[in-house]
Amino acid sequence: MPRDESGYLQTIKAKFIEEFDSGLRPSIVDYVRQYPQYAEELMDFMTAYIQWSAQEEREPKNEPEVTDDEVDQLARRWMQTLQSPPTFAQRISQLGLTGTEFERLLRLPRTLLADAFRLGVRLPAEAWSQLEVILNLNPPEIAGLFGPAAAKAFAEPNGAPGRETFADLLERHSRSIADDDLKYWQSLADRP
Repeated sequence: MPRDESGYLQTIKAKFIEEFDSGLRPSIVDYVRQYPQYAEELMDFMTAYIQWSAQEEREPKNEPEVTDDEVDQLARRWMQTLQSPPTFAQRISQLGLTGTEFERLLRLPRTLLADAFRLGVRLPAEAWSQLEVILNLNPPEIAGLFGPAAAKAFAEPNGAPGRETFADLLERHSRSIADDDLKYWQSLADRP
């Protein structure tokens, strides 16, 4: 590792120690996500530091020590969390958007979108186009943000049979959609 990268890693570690010692209990997962290039070093360091801190805080009682196996098990669970695909809310956050900003860009409430995926409702092509641009993902990846049921519903070319339509969802969510946006989406509701 070049000298300047080593200094940067030391700065990251120092920040973690400062936060941890002040009682904030920073998330190792967040650190590893923020600095993926140092994932392995950070996991090793942070788990060792947490273990060391726990031992330091203990009074000389008959409390069991944290074992290496327990630390390894915790590290594996954190790594599994890092490897799981992001949720819809996490993706919006990764893009630096708030939920409200996302809704303004799409011109639809997140609740309508979640209902559409949950119920297997076919979205208009324009909605997919906008979602692809906003989220910078392809349609299967977008559907995956909403879980396995949404991904399955996405695979059905005409939406789930006998279920609500996009027009039904627009009507149900109409109070949370601006009038101009509602008219726009209603005009697209019956198109593929």
